[in-house]
Amino acid sequence: TAADQFRSRSCITIIRCYSPYVTSEVGVVSSLRSAVGTIAKDLAPTHSNCLEVYQCISLQDKKFDCIRALEAMSKNPSLWNAIASCLPLIAAYIDSIQSSLVDSDIARSSICTALRIIRNVIQQPSHALSTANSRVPESLCRLITKYKIDPTNRNKAKRTEENCTMESYDNDAQVLALDVLKTVAHQSRPLKRDDSGLVRLLDCGFIDAACVMLVERGVVGCAFECFAETIVNSGLSLIQSFFCSDVEKSIGIGLVISALGKHLGFVKTLCATAVAAEENLIDESSAKSLYGSPLVFESRGTSNSYQAAETLLMCLASFYVLNPSTGDHFWKYFLKEDEKVTHAATATAACLALLSWSIERIDAACPSALQLYIRDAICDVKKKILYCICKNISSYSSPTDVASDNISLAVVNKQKILELCLEMFSIYPDLVLPVCTFLQVIHGRSPESFSDLLSTKRNLHLFLEILQFAACHEAGTSSQDEVRTLCGILLEFSRQSFGMLVTDFGMKNAAIRALVSVFNLSVRVENNSSPSCDAMCLSETPLWCLLSIAFPYAILDRIRDGSETLLASEAQLDISEGEALATAIGGPISLMIIDKLMHSVSSKMLDDGGRHNSNGNLQPLLRSPEVFLICALSSKKESLSIICQHGGLEAIMILAHEQDFNAISALLEAAKQDPRLIVESEGQNCIVDVICSLRYAEDTSHPILILCLEFLATICESSCQGRLAVANSPKVVQSINVICDLMLQILLCNNNDDEPSEHQNRTSLLTLSFSYLAALSKYNLHRKKIAENDALLEMCLGNATEEHFDIACEAVKLLASLAPTIADGYCCKCSSLNLADTFCLVMERFQFHLQDGLETCQDSATSVKCYHLLSSAISGLECVFDHIACASREALVSSASHCFETLVILVEKISRERVPVLTANAAGLLAYNLTNLFITMSRVDSWRKMLLTDSLIVPSMCRMIISYQTDLGEEKVPQAPDTLHWKATRTHCLQCISSLLCIDSSKHLFTSGLEQTTPPSSLDDVAIHGNGGGNVDRRCMRLKDVRLCEFTSAVERISLQASDAVAAVTASSILSKLA
Repeated sequence: TAADQFRSRSCITIIRCYSPYVTSEVGVVSSLRSAVGTIAKDLAPTHSNCLEVYQCISLQDKKFDCIRALEAMSKNPSLWNAIASCLPLIAAYIDSIQSSLVDSDIARSSICTALRIIRNVIQQPSHALSTANSRVPESLCRLITKYKIDPTNRNKAKRTEENCTMESYDNDAQVLALDVLKTVAHQSRPLKRDDSGLVRLLDCGFIDAACVMLVERGVVGCAFECFAETIVNSGLSLIQSFFCSDVEKSIGIGLVISALGKHLGFVKTLCATAVAAEENLIDESSAKSLYGSPLVFESRGTSNSYQAAETLLMCLASFYVLNPSTGDHFWKYFLKEDEKVTHAATATAACLALLSWSIERIDAACPSALQLYIRDAICDVKKKILYCICKNISSYSSPTDVASDNISLAVVNKQKILELCLEMFSIYPDLVLPVCTFLQVIHGRSPESFSDLLSTKRNLHLFLEILQFAACHEAGTSSQDEVRTLCGILLEFSRQSFGMLVTDFGMKNAAIRALVSVFNLSVRVENNSSPSCDAMCLSETPLWCLLSIAFPYAILDRIRDGSETLLASEAQLDISEGEALATAIGGPISLMIIDKLMHSVSSKMLDDGGRHNSNGNLQPLLRSPEVFLICALSSKKESLSIICQHGGLEAIMILAHEQDFNAISALLEAAKQDPRLIVESEGQNCIVDVICSLRYAEDTSHPILILCLEFLATICESSCQGRLAVANSPKVVQSINVICDLMLQILLCNNNDDEPSEHQNRTSLLTLSFSYLAALSKYNLHRKKIAENDALLEMCLGNATEEHFDIACEAVKLLASLAPTIADGYCCKCSSLNLADTFCLVMERFQFHLQDGLETCQDSATSVKCYHLLSSAISGLECVFDHIACASREALVSSASHCFETLVILVEKISRERVPVLTANAAGLLAYNLTNLFITMSRVDSWRKMLLTDSLIVPSMCRMIISYQTDLGEEKVPQAPDTLHWKATRTHCLQCISSLLCIDSSKHLFTSGLEQTTPPSSLDDVAIHGNGGGNVDRRCMRLKDVRLCEFTSAVERISLQASDAVAAVTASSILSKLA
């Protein structure tokens, strides 16, 4: 009756308002629990076919009141147990509403109310588990997958952000159902431990419901997108719950993944999500038409949900690669070779998302149950992905396909997939061949992609490991040959910057070891004539890279085409690096150079009918990396000896014969280090031939000619054997003519407006030319040949008094060597008188340079040159002594006395401070020549008188005898320089004084002026002032400064203790004459 219905609905209303606030009174709670069952029974389905319309409406309103009352009661945890037992009735109520297809506000509200009841009750895990075993999950899954009523009444006018509130969320039946399913799934672990329980849950439609919600309401652009992020989080969380740690059997994981794979829309959505990160490279319309819209995330790439989506995609790829017979529908989304270019580019981006997975990422992002599963499949997944990318790019990338180059290859570069491929070599040995194939496809379509591949330290380190792998076995296997081919490609692209990169990253030693290993392998392959030799691509490329290490900032392309060259001496290799390279490749590159030279020369001679045209056809070889390397290594004395031990000297000599600047520099370094080795190898003949080949050189400052002359000067100065070897060279006479002609050409072309560098080169060339001719003039045959050249002699006379020490010294040395021949009248144009005048002028001009550098002796090089200059002049004077003009004699004696005085002061300095050994030895030679000249003068009456009347010569000789005895003795100065010439100088002083004392008048002049007072004990307070040739104020070494008794005592000690018999006998003679 109506009254009964009123009373019933009134009671339900009272319960609905009161039940949420009931405390724990036993009686009241017990009554409410009983009421739960009574109210729930009213939700049972009824057959409405026999009812009138008004009765159906009344029944529907009553059920709506009941469901609202149950919702209120579900807010009281004390009533959850009672409500949980009634959940099947609630699920049946939901099903009845769905089956009725009634679209009304009451129907929608009733469903949402029922879902909120379930959501409240399953907060208790036991209730969630019991719910999983009931028919509730099936009803909820059907609500999501098959519900035809708009559960949210989403008309377009209300799609605003203001509607996205918690109230609207609680009135969204599908969102509530997904939330309930997520909670039930997380609490159903006991069921998932058993395969039958897992299958039951899958049959209920958990995975299907989640996939449908994610595809329809979790993507960009869906209705009520403000709920999309919540739906994505819930849906992915539900799916991940099936990969919890309890699901350890692979069969269980396979069932879950298989259920996911059936939803092609979900797979496409995952692919769309993976490529969405490349929005600047991928055509959005193409991506949407191919994959649809991506999932919605608050922070793409970093959120847990985004990682979960990528993990699911990787799980699907792993499953289908392990079950290839069922995976065609999956892989079609990654392989788009039969569609348009933009689709292929989009598919490539999806492939790269999978290819970028690493073991570390698996461990960090995947549940523990999935880690082992994906680890087992990841290698095969990457292999399949590489195949797909190669197909995509090969099908559409071509030199004329600009769109593809801008999309597919741009994606490859953007994702830095090349760097990932480098890592795959060291992690997945089975991927070697696919990776090489993939990279070669990239190289064939976009070579510039490789330009910056090794620009990071990590990539460079990986690449060096690959090089070591490429060289660890002999050629033969396909994968090994592919790796070597790839290494050749990478080295070819990176050789320009390779040296700079390894230098900046501090990896030179590792790079050298790897490149040397690859080079040695290529040498072995070529020697064995392996059929795989053509696929190596590793012949010269490692050498170019090694050259890049030695010259990290050189532009190798310009070196290769000859527009620029390298100076071997500028190689940036330390001692250990140079020695390691010389040991490893010194022998092979030497053989390479010799073989190539012989082959090139023989082929050229055949073309020219047997005539050898040097250098013309060898320029490509002279610009090859092995030539630069062997010269660079030979420029370092530490690695030069190793190169010579491995036969490299012969190769360098052959290169030097072809006028290679670096090779001649290397020979020069070898000559400085071990001239004996050069002489034994007849390297001097090679250089003499080069000089002869430069006869018609237009450049008078030719740098190669300067190097050649410096080399010959080094050999000649090293030993008598070296000088004799040069003198006996087959073309030495021809070289003399070439040098003389070039010197005259320099004299004619001398221009004060020349560049400083050009002027310096010409100065060096003149200096070395004089030195070379001076060395050869020590042999009579060559001396006469040189003396025949009147123009050369005239040039020597003019340059002997040059202010430039180097030129003057060598010119005077040459004149001194030619003096015996000129004195014999062999030369017509140059007389002995001219020569004597020149030597006297040299003495007069350069004596003050010697005095100016005495006090500090800092510029030892200049001092040594000056000593040698004056020594050569005095040596030449002895040859033409009889032809010295009377007008020049007094000036000569004065110059000689001043020079000798300076040398005596130097003897004093040797005992008080450190004097450079070279300076002391050169000064000893000058002192010896001077005193020898004094002996010659003392035998001629006119000269003897000049010696006795000069205020410096005799006192200086006396002081030399005294100073040598006290200052250069071995006991006082144990570290004194070589004293051979100084001992001879002392003996000469004794002989000269003995000669002067032979005549009574001379004896009187010698003894009458000896001071009887004590001379100065030191020369510290003596000031010597020179003004370049003017009067000099001297207060030392006068006759009055030497006591007779002191001189006599020194001579007595020499007569008794001297090891030199001549000095002892002469000293005794002086004592007898003074007596």
